[in-house]
Amino acid sequence: MSYPLRYPLSWVVARLGVTISIDINFIYDDDAKVFIAVSDDIKGLVLETENYSDLKKEVEEAVPALLKLSCNKPLQKKATDVIFKDHLVAV
Repeated sequence: MSYPLRYPLSWVVARLGVTISIDINFIYDDDAKVFIAVSDDIKGLVLETENYSDLKKEVEEAVPALLKLSCNKPLQKKATDVIFKDHLVAV
């Protein structure tokens, strides 16, 4: 069971031990030849790299840091697990 970060009271639910889910969009920019990660759930999350695996590593490092900055109280859990789920869209 997980609770989306964008829902009300997500920080309260997280402090109770419920897993919080965060939507992150990965986009490939054909013109610039870069992969981009953005999220409406985490303010300030905008990353870009030349390959997808490097972008995933940067997201794994940035998400815990940005969550810590956006939270008014210190986070009890010292580590954050980042699990990627692929959702492909055919155009």
